[in-house]
Amino acid sequence: MEKQIYRKKALFGLLIVFLVALVFSFAAADQTVDVTIHGKARYDWAEEVFKIVNKEREKEGRSKLTFSRDLTECAMQRAAECCLYYSHTRPDQTSCFTISEEYGYAAFCCGENIAIGYTSPAAVMKGWMNSPGHKANILASGTEHIGVGCFISDNCYAWVQLFSYEEDNKTAAKNGVVECNVRIRTKVSLLNPQKLTVRNMTVVKGEPVMLPMVTVLNTEWKYSRCKLVPYAKSVRGYGRKKIAVSENGMLSGIEAGTGKLKLYLYQGQDTPIAVAQVTVNVPLKILSQPKNIRVSKAGKRASVSFEVQGNGLKYRWFTKKPGDKKFVMRSDKEKYSVMVNDQNNGMEVYCEVQDKQGKKVRTETITIRIGK
Repeated sequence: MEKQIYRKKALFGLLIVFLVALVFSFAAADQTVDVTIHGKARYDWAEEVFKIVNKEREKEGRSKLTFSRDLTECAMQRAAECCLYYSHTRPDQTSCFTISEEYGYAAFCCGENIAIGYTSPAAVMKGWMNSPGHKANILASGTEHIGVGCFISDNCYAWVQLFSYEEDNKTAAKNGVVECNVRIRTKVSLLNPQKLTVRNMTVVKGEPVMLPMVTVLNTEWKYSRCKLVPYAKSVRGYGRKKIAVSENGMLSGIEAGTGKLKLYLYQGQDTPIAVAQVTVNVPLKILSQPKNIRVSKAGKRASVSFEVQGNGLKYRWFTKKPGDKKFVMRSDKEKYSVMVNDQNNGMEVYCEVQDKQGKKVRTETITIRIGK
C-alpha cells in the first residue's frame, strides 16, 4: 500500500515537472523579441499614392487631405512590419493604432489600409478603390490627414495608409528611396526563417562588409518573403582576441586573424542559425615613405619601410628590381625596410601572408615609383 502511494506521488511529481517544462517551452516560443528588417522605404511612391487619393476624393466631392510627415513615418514602420506579418495586428500582437503613440505623435490614427504584392502606386490604389472597405477609408468625410508607407524587402512590396483627424508634423520631410534597416518587435512564433548557408568570409580592416541576410517567409501571406539582418556577436581569433565586430548589419575587422562568426535571428537566441569562418586581413602599409619617392640627384638612396600587423600570422617579404625576372626572398618579419635609389624606379615589394600552419592566405604587392 505504501509503495503504491509512493508511486502515485512520484508519478504526480513527474507530471508537475512535465507541465512546468511545457509552460516554459510555450512561453519561450511566444516571447517578444527585436528583429531588424532590411529594405527600401519608397517616399517617392508614398507621395504618388497621396496625389491619387486626393484625385479620387475630388471626384466624389470630398475635401482634399493633407500629407502628414508624422503619419508617413508611422506608415513606413507599419509597412515594414507587414513585410514580416501581413495583418492589421502588429507582429508583437498589439493593435495597429498603437503606432502613433509609440512614435510619440499627438495625431491619433482613426483608420488603416494595408496591401501587399502591388508593384506601383497606381496598382495599389486600383486595388484599394475596388475594395468597399478600403475605399470607404479613402473617401471618409471626417478625416483630414493621411500618411502613406511603402516598404520593399526581398520580393515583398507592402503598402500602408494611415488616416487621422489631427496633425502634429514633428518629423522632417524625407524624399526619394531610402535603403534602411528597421527594428521590429515581434513574437518568436511568427518568425519563419529559411535555411541560411554561409560561406567562409574574408574581411579587410577598414573595409566593412554586409552580413548575409536571413530570408523569412510571411506567416500571413505565403507568397511573400523579406530579409532580416542577423544578430552577430564579436568574432574572436587566436588567444580569444577580438578580431571583428558587427554593427548595423555590417562586419568590421579590427585585428588580423581567423575566428568563428555566429549568426542569430535575434539577440538572446540560444542556437545560431549559421556559423562561418572569418579571416580578417590587415592591408600592407608604408611606414616612413609614400609610394612616390623623390630623389634630388642620381645615386641618392632613400629608405622605405613596410609593415603588416598580424595576430598569429606569418609573413615573407620579396623584392624584384627592374629587369629582374624573379622575386627574391628578403625577410620573414612583420616589418621590412629597403634602400632604394633612382635606378630602382618600378621596383616591386611583395608580401606573402600565411596562417599559423604556413598556408598562404593572401599576397600584397606595392610598386615603388621614384621621381626626381
